[in-house]
Order: sequence, then structure tokens, then C-alpha cells
Amino acid sequence: MMPHEVIDVPAYILLTILGLAISFWGKQLARILSSIAFGAFLAYVTWFYTYSLWRSVALSTAFMLVAMIIGLFTGFLVFRLAVSMIFAYIVAGLITPGRETALFIILFILFTVIMYVLSKHILSLLFALTGSMMVFKGLTTLGLNILLAIIICGVIFTLGYYNQVKHRL
Repeated sequence: MMPHEVIDVPAYILLTILGLAISFWGKQLARILSSIAFGAFLAYVTWFYTYSLWRSVALSTAFMLVAMIIGLFTGFLVFRLAVSMIFAYIVAGLITPGRETALFIILFILFTVIMYVLSKHILSLLFALTGSMMVFKGLTTLGLNILLAIIICGVIFTLGYYNQVKHRL
């Protein structure tokens, strides 16, 4: 006899809520996180080097704030490029046999350009799909009928994708 499995209801409710957020606003949330991370990175590097150079808290703080603002905007704007480059690196590495550096660089540039052009809709599609799959897992684990969960998640996927691309239509 198998022991009765305990379901962590709050965790699956949270999974469902996060799935909804990712389905509807995934690309925007990822862009915001990328912006914050790049802003923090640039602020840290600027603080580190300006303080080592001048040993002035005031100057380092001023430069750090400027760098943080620049980093926030840059991280927000280069989000698609960063994702495209990561994808291109992985695919080019899988395709390129051995150590053919020239072929790798050509494929890397080619796939970066292709993914960058396609990423407007592919990223939205992936976030909508990922979010709706999270909702499906949450709903079915919490006991909702699978067919009903598929219908609900199909609607969530469609509306989430539309919400992420509506300003481009």
C-alpha cells in the first residue's frame, strides 16, 4: 500500500498565480529584471573602480548613481539582444563540430541576427506557453479536471500572448 501523498496547497496556488503573471506579463517582467540586474552590476563596477581611483565616497556615489541609471536603461533596451546571443551561442555550439572557430563565429552571428528578429514574438510565445503550463500544473495538482484545465490554460495562453504583443498589432 502506497502512503498518501500530501499536496502543498499554498505552493500550488502560488505556482498558479505566478503562471498567470508570466503568461500575461512575462516579457515585461523579464525585461524589468534584466534592467535591474544590469543597473546593479554597472553601479557596483563603477563604485569599485571610482572609489579605488579617487578614494572619495562622494564622487564614487555620484558616479555610481549615474552608472545605475545608465545600466537600468541599457539593461532594459538590450534584453532581446542578450537573449538572442545566449540562444545563438548554445545552438552554434551544438552545431559546430570540434574546434572550428570560424564556423562557430559565423553561425553565432547568423543565429543572433535571426533570433533577434524573431524574438519579438517568440519570447512572448514562450512566456505565454510557460505561464499557462505552470497554471495547468497548479490546477490539475489541486484537483481540477484535466479537460477543464486544458480549456482554461488555452484561454490563458491566448489572452496572455495577445497581452504581450498587443502594442505591436
